[in-house]
Amino acid sequence: MSVQPKGTTFYKPEVDTIFELGGQDAKFTSLRDGFLVDFRMNKVCAAGTGSFLEETAKKLGISISGEYESLAMAAKTPLKLAERCAVYMESDLMSQLQMGVGHEDLLAGLSRAVVHNYLNRVVQDGKIGEIISFQGGPSLNKSVVAAFEAVIGKPVLTLQHREVIGAIGAALHALEEVEMRRNVDPGYVSKFKGWDIIAKNFSHSEEICYRTPNCHNQCKLQVYTIGEEEAVYGG
Repeated sequence: MSVQPKGTTFYKPEVDTIFELGGQDAKFTSLRDGFLVDFRMNKVCAAGTGSFLEETAKKLGISISGEYESLAMAAKTPLKLAERCAVYMESDLMSQLQMGVGHEDLLAGLSRAVVHNYLNRVVQDGKIGEIISFQGGPSLNKSVVAAFEAVIGKPVLTLQHREVIGAIGAALHALEEVEMRRNVDPGYVSKFKGWDIIAKNFSHSEEICYRTPNCHNQCKLQVYTIGEEEAVYGG
């Protein structure tokens, strides 16, 4: 929750709103003077996530990298799709495809539907400020950025390294923690494993997350083991 604002304000301290569409979830963060004042996250619906865009594009035989964006940005009349549910959205899209609607209008409509879903299900009545940063994998797609700007009527920033800005925030927190400990104990040694870690043996597997009993998202975790050491988890 804190790493996204940390990474964001490192690049742009004035940001007061963060839209984040991740691979498995979607989040809304409101900031005041760099401090978090409101945070919201999707509960169940997957229609506002990067994985939904990628899976839908794959069913259309379209690459999510580059091809999706160029087709959607060339749309003349973006299709209006059902916005409330991933299942209905996909069903609606496939029906329109069978009726002969072009890929350009389908994909532009998909981008807008994802934006409407995010605003209605995640942001809801949250306050959207004036300096908005859009983050996560889908923020690399210009058609999704354009859809946000068209729907909310405000410019949306796409900061450098926006797809990994949470990781940058985590690194900044870690750096501050190390500096704080060294102020107390000058002999403190960080647990940073060094850049040669890349030469070690990595193993990778996937599992469904059941770690939080009240969460029903069933996110797919990427599990990495470094040499013989403890596994690292990522979503």
